[in-house]
Amino acid sequence: MKNGKLQAAILGCGTIGNLHARAILANPALVGLYGVCDLIPERAQEYQEKYGAEHIYMDLQELLADPQVDIVHICTPSGYHAEHAIACAHAGKHILCEKPLDISKEKMSRMIEAFEGTSLKAAAVFQYRTYPGVQEAKRLIDSGALGRILVANARYQQYRSPEYYRSAGWRGTWEIDGGGSTMNQGIHIMDILCYLTGGARSILAKAPTLARDIAVEDVSCAIMSFHSGAIGTYQATTLADPPVCIMAELFCEKGRLVFDPPGVTLYTQKEPQGRPLGDDPAAGDFQEMGGGPLDIGAVGHARLVENLAHAIRGEEEVFIPIHEGRRSVDTILALYESHRTGKEVLIG
Repeated sequence: MKNGKLQAAILGCGTIGNLHARAILANPALVGLYGVCDLIPERAQEYQEKYGAEHIYMDLQELLADPQVDIVHICTPSGYHAEHAIACAHAGKHILCEKPLDISKEKMSRMIEAFEGTSLKAAAVFQYRTYPGVQEAKRLIDSGALGRILVANARYQQYRSPEYYRSAGWRGTWEIDGGGSTMNQGIHIMDILCYLTGGARSILAKAPTLARDIAVEDVSCAIMSFHSGAIGTYQATTLADPPVCIMAELFCEKGRLVFDPPGVTLYTQKEPQGRPLGDDPAAGDFQEMGGGPLDIGAVGHARLVENLAHAIRGEEEVFIPIHEGRRSVDTILALYESHRTGKEVLIG
């Protein structure tokens, strides 16, 4: 801690790290951007100049050896998340880990175990959950005001070009990316589906590669059942040119909820025209950022940074602890297993 503020370092100066840098800078009273770390010196230098970080680290061990660093933002490729998080735990650092938590059950379990029994705070990034409309929808569902959830559907229909997959050697690989349109992109809407319904019970899916020269899927389609008793569908593709939507839709006994980021609309018999839930400043951020596939805005990340800082100070609980952050990954791993076996897979 320095000047009464927690000090954060970003591990991984790629695309997603930009959102974390902006989110840290959006909380100047709580957190300072102390350092940036990347194996490519030019990337770290670019981040330092762009965001005003005090220090540059050339590797993780150098970062972890610095006692000034309180929080590490894990923004490395997906298959390294658990390894880097465990190292942070051993060094006594709090973490905010980008999605997915990791790409295997075994590694996620080891990651969670590394923080158990410690005073360290470990949080996962699923920024959609922070939107006021999503929070109001969750309260309505949990209170029983909408009755039972009967049907729950989600779609991620966006576009990634062949050049996108060629832009980094780890993209589109099972070993590091952990999957394609489902694990890397569609995981956010899968998380909302699991969050609002209380989690998936089973899944029957197809996840082929139809158009991209990659090892992983570029489309997935699934039939799902949920612990709430609802059934529904899920689709994720990066072949939609032009992009169509990112959406979740829940049909309840007393209304229909539609999440169309960043807003949620409730439709009922009394309000068939729909009523927006929450007063969400994320809408302005989305418009300001231009709506491109990577310009998703940092407002949700900023809320997660704020929450983690307050949790470290003992003022509130971590909003998305890492054991909760694994739920959508477990569901996606079951989706892939279903595709490989051709069978319905139960989700633990």
